[in-house]
Amino acid sequence: MSALCRVGLSATAAPLEVLARFLVGENRKCRIAEAQTEKQSLVEVFSPIRRKPYPPAGYTGVRLYAELAELIRRRQSVLVFTNVRSAAEQVGLRLKELLPELASQIEIHHASLDRSVRLEVEDRLKNGELRAVVCSTSLEMGIDIGAVDLVVMVATPKGVSRAIQRIGRSGHSLDRNSHGVLVATNINDLVEATVTAKLVRERALDPIKIQVKPYDVVAQHIVGLTAVAPIKAEEVFELVRRAYPFRDLTREEFDRVLEYLEGGGAALQQQYSGVFGKIRIEGGVISLAHSRIAREFLVNIGTIHSEGFIDVLLRRRRLGSVEEDFIKQLQIGDLFVLGGRIVRLIDTGVQEAYVERADGQL
Repeated sequence: MSALCRVGLSATAAPLEVLARFLVGENRKCRIAEAQTEKQSLVEVFSPIRRKPYPPAGYTGVRLYAELAELIRRRQSVLVFTNVRSAAEQVGLRLKELLPELASQIEIHHASLDRSVRLEVEDRLKNGELRAVVCSTSLEMGIDIGAVDLVVMVATPKGVSRAIQRIGRSGHSLDRNSHGVLVATNINDLVEATVTAKLVRERALDPIKIQVKPYDVVAQHIVGLTAVAPIKAEEVFELVRRAYPFRDLTREEFDRVLEYLEGGGAALQQQYSGVFGKIRIEGGVISLAHSRIAREFLVNIGTIHSEGFIDVLLRRRRLGSVEEDFIKQLQIGDLFVLGGRIVRLIDTGVQEAYVERADGQL
């Protein structure tokens, strides 16, 4: 059987030499091919501020929304990026109010919305049924979003590579140019937007920083391997060291991770290994301490911490989810926005919040 060939593709990753080693690991060859594209990108900066660098409250927002509304009127399909989900909801709702004749063709897209809601928005966007979609990072990559002819970024995306990725969502074919507008909401943002636009034109990509020896990843990998079948500690150590971030992992460091997984260290192991222990080691072979560990591993796998979320149900349909702390602050009858819809909280359950539509009442 021939060796497995691993291929990595990216339009915005750098530096390629380091990423090649990350892709294939230690002591393997990797061929790097960099395609030069002639596709042009038009990058502009817009700021609603005029003479005063810090205008009165509300001034920037009024001019910003007016400009966004005008862009949507003139364009076939506009993608508006914000940096946080709450901003996507706020901008989306305001645009619907400013453009009532196009309200049914303006949608919101972010990771807290139910998958069925997101897919519906994506399908309508691909089919050319929407004039604008306001999103967070959820449409940056991964899907073909069709005939978008303009990307607007409300506030800079905090990275050149991310800006290039977002702008590339427009003109998404070889014979069309990409067009992006960076919107600066204050004088500090204007400086950052101007520099970002310059670096985007130069394709000065942000260098990716690869974490060196993240022990939490090793710990999860060990539990994942042993969830499949018992395995020798030496075999795991050699396997982990083949990965580029762990090329310099020492056996002493590896054994400390094993000790932690056995029960949290010497002090805790004396009394609480049955509570904290994830693995046991006998004769140099690692196995799970209990069958339930495999289930816990599958439920909690990953290194990104997430808050508790509550499902939001409109009649029988799941609209999406919101943070548990957010729901705790609301009273029955309070209004909030989700998916560009104004809804009223009518009841709560253990993991659910029940709402009804409250169009035009916020």
